[in-house]
Amino acid sequence: RILFESGTANETPGAPGHRYEATAVSFPPPEVEARRWWFGAEGSLNSECPTEEGSDRYEDDVDAGDVRYAQTEVFDAFIEPTVPVEWSYFADENTAAYETTLSEALVVAGQGHVDLWLRAGTTDVAVQATLTEVRPDGNEVRVQCGWHRIVHGAEDPERSDELRVDYTFAPEDRRELVPGEWYRARIPFMPVAHVFRKGSRLRVTISTPGRDMPLWNFENPVTAGATHEVGRGGTRGSALVLPVWPEGADHPEDHPAEDALRGQPARPARPIRNF
Repeated sequence: RILFESGTANETPGAPGHRYEATAVSFPPPEVEARRWWFGAEGSLNSECPTEEGSDRYEDDVDAGDVRYAQTEVFDAFIEPTVPVEWSYFADENTAAYETTLSEALVVAGQGHVDLWLRAGTTDVAVQATLTEVRPDGNEVRVQCGWHRIVHGAEDPERSDELRVDYTFAPEDRRELVPGEWYRARIPFMPVAHVFRKGSRLRVTISTPGRDMPLWNFENPVTAGATHEVGRGGTRGSALVLPVWPEGADHPEDHPAEDALRGQPARPARPIRNF
């Protein structure tokens, strides 16, 4: 059973209980397909890799690792209908973001990743990828996050495939980055099941880890003023890769209340401003 939109089942926003569900013989469902959206100019996501190479840069956010959005120190508070939330924004210079408007509903179920080309600005870089839905009402809803420290360069072939990504994390597979050199790494998302409604914008944001998790903090390898470049197009085409479930789930056409989803805060969306 795959339960969707937890927190929207009754008149109390955020109370336990799902709005609708789907069934499958496994998770991810066997019908899931890997679908790519390529990073493009002006913060776009594209169905094909742009032929022209380019890049966008972002700066280390030295404070992000200490910032979380749940304003509680007690994990058990999450059994209550609502938890005080302050989902902070990254400054424009601290992110590279990309989005596309969906012409039809999109159901994702499983694990995905960002296939990232990164030009490192320091010898050690940790990267966060945050997946959000920007709804037609102007609210941005958090969907899922993923992280990777680029010094770990070798994937575990027994635990990785076209969607799932895991690394060996073995000392002999650790590499020191050379500032100014390009590196390819797949940034794995945690498992997720979500319906992006028709007319919403599918957005992915690259940044320093932090801000987008309820309770986790990160000891990031950051340097004030350090910048990194995200490749797009040509031979360094970065892409968002998601587990799309064509069979999907029968779902209501309307969006749930933005303040009801458990573990998925919402905030007014800001326009993408890449550098």
